[in-house]
Amino acid sequence: MSETISPTFTFVKDGVFYFSRRIPKELPRHYSSPRIAFYLRTRSARVAEARARKAADQLDDYWFVLRSKDVELPVDG
Repeated sequence: MSETISPTFTFVKDGVFYFSRRIPKELPRHYSSPRIAFYLRTRSARVAEARARKAADQLDDYWFVLRSKDVELPVDG
């Protein structure tokens, strides 16, 4: 992978990679900001890609749980 192209869900600031992802439109009440961003602690695009993919997968799993809890179950009345 080229060092000039940022992997998915990352951006480069001062030569280091950061993870960044928007909060899904149905989950803002669980967050105080519309975006999650944090330092990936690397200057390597390859390492950043692996760490960003892992973080994105963990967020997807967590957001699935949040969405599942927010679903109202039908109740016979």
